[in-house]
Amino acid sequence: MAREVFDEVGIEQAALNDVARRAGVGPGTLWRHFANRDALVTASTRPRVVEST
Repeated sequence: MAREVFDEVGIEQAALNDVARRAGVGPGTLWRHFANRDALVTASTRPRVVEST
């Protein structure tokens, strides 16, 4: 969800309340999981690793 918002308006211009709304959570929930904007950006832009079993 965050990546979509960042792609639409840019990382620096993205309102974190919009990220929370798009994810279907409140802003407080977003902040409990990510200490700051940088942590959210890092988590949302890091490549996803798929583990096969």
